[in-house]
Amino acid sequence: MSRSQRTLLAVLATAFAAGLALLALFADRDPRGLASGAEAAAAAPLALAVPPPAPAGPAAPATAAPSPAPATGAAPLRPGGVDRSPQRAMPPARRHALATFRRELAGGMVALQQRAQRCAPRDGQAAAVLVALETVEGGIRVIDARPQAPGSATDAEVSCARAALAGQVLPAPNAEPGRRWQLPLALRPGA
Repeated sequence: MSRSQRTLLAVLATAFAAGLALLALFADRDPRGLASGAEAAAAAPLALAVPPPAPAGPAAPATAAPSPAPATGAAPLRPGGVDRSPQRAMPPARRHALATFRRELAGGMVALQQRAQRCAPRDGQAAAVLVALETVEGGIRVIDARPQAPGSATDAEVSCARAALAGQVLPAPNAEPGRRWQLPLALRPGA
């Protein structure tokens, strides 16, 4: 086998290993690509271990290389080199309950959007408010609304949104009481 053939073989082996690593990386992803703000914040970054390219020396018998040592404080990688997020490590019943709650929250946010839409500016850019929510027994209660960022909504729009949303309780039978969130709500003109 010539030197160029060995080099080509080493490059192909490296490309194949990288392809397998990418396949393992994307096999754990949600095919819909949906992630809520809380879920995205809680998700741990993925760690990927790709073997270094083989030296261009004489071909040696294939042996499994030891896996790289994990970084200080990091959990060891599972076989395949991809670290699973904490959400995937949850028991199925808990994951199902959270998915049900996410659907209830999404439906509630649609209801809040419709209720607050009367506060939208008549023309120009959309206003953005941050809605503070708290879970109570069997529901989600709106605590407050404030501008999402300076200049994102006028005082009149924020006051209107507060009046329209304050004290509203969205039905959510799967809510765990005592949790708090802040979620953005866009008030679009002409909607």
